Amino acid sequence: MLKELNYIQKIIIAASTIFIIITIVKVAGGGLNMVADSFGGGPPYISVEGENGKLGIYDPDIEYDPVTKQAYMIYSSLYTNSDNKVTRQHIKKNSFDGISSHLASSFDGGKNWKKLATVFQTKNGEVLTSNQASDMFAKGLEGMWRYEQPTIIHTPKDTGREWKAYAYKYFWDGKIANARKYGIIVYKSSSNPSEGWSNEVKLFGTNNEFPVKPYNDNVALKLNRLDKSLADIKYYSDPSALYAGGVIFMTLTAYIEPYHPDRTILIASTNLGRSWSYINTLVNKNDAPYFGKNMTSLSNSSLIKQNNKIYLATTYGNRQVKGQGFAIMPFANIIKGQIKRDKKNKPIIIMQQEAYQKFLSSPGIGRVTFNENIKEAGFLMPQVNRKNRGRPFNIYNLDIFSIPAKD
Repeated sequence: MLKELNYIQKIIIAASTIFIIITIVKVAGGGLNMVADSFGGGPPYISVEGENGKLGIYDPDIEYDPVTKQAYMIYSSLYTNSDNKVTRQHIKKNSFDGISSHLASSFDGGKNWKKLATVFQTKNGEVLTSNQASDMFAKGLEGMWRYEQPTIIHTPKDTGREWKAYAYKYFWDGKIANARKYGIIVYKSSSNPSEGWSNEVKLFGTNNEFPVKPYNDNVALKLNRLDKSLADIKYYSDPSALYAGGVIFMTLTAYIEPYHPDRTILIASTNLGRSWSYINTLVNKNDAPYFGKNMTSLSNSSLIKQNNKIYLATTYGNRQVKGQGFAIMPFANIIKGQIKRDKKNKPIIIMQQEAYQKFLSSPGIGRVTFNENIKEAGFLMPQVNRKNRGRPFNIYNLDIFSIPAKD
């Protein structure tokens, strides 16, 4: 066949072959278990051995076990469910079906990851509207129960529940408004992440209105009861937890409208998650312009610790691109829920990173994660790459291995 090609075509094939070889050598030489995204136009992304999410992985959070020297990564696995009884008419164009929370581990400091377990499993579902709740013959909305933004912490003093995983669970029928109305924060625990997890607990709802009845039955805590300043909040998402000094800290994105984040709040538990207190609002939509021109929203926050200091990472964006980049801010006082601000009340930013511009699309980036004890991982940033149609959801290693000491 090669003989039939003209001279120019031969040159193109030869150049493409050399490029692929160079890319493979470069990725292999980096030491991380990564795959070249040459056809998608992006940098190499992290690969997890045994992972079956055909559309990729997203929403990473990493934690470390100092006893076993084992690193854990919980993340969203996205895939098309061939057994899904829901027809495509219920799903938005260019969308996807299942989103589960998977767990992977690494024994080499985050160089290589291997899937261990499914912590939260997506499934088909049918929900009733609030008007249908009392009608046993009512035909509900068909869709999927999905899990996003999982987060994992290690609480070694909580015997039998040493490991804790949280996630945002919601119902998807193609409408974001319904996802918010049925959304809830769920929780599981484990004494050994490799050997099984507890039953799912409906941990946080909003109030008596959301999630809608009867799905707010048996919710452990309705968050708006914690503080009167939360009275206008209708929905919560994006849990991110950190265990430090015997306290579980958690950030959540809070919404008044279903489509636009209003603020990021901080809650905490001093008794290993058995009860919770509201601490403060950390940032809100009015802070967004400080992160860049035309920025209007902050979401997908995470808590990061380095050298016994705790930092807030938050994603900034607008209605055109939800995640245009992320920024790191130090705390002035985490017990009071106060980030450092200047005399004009502007958040003090000590590190800022844009999304990859070459394949930036409307979702942009998601929540970033970092753990100083997982030496080879560094900062991990998820970003949607729609140029890579076969695997648009990926986690990228930024080759950034510490927070600058500017605070």
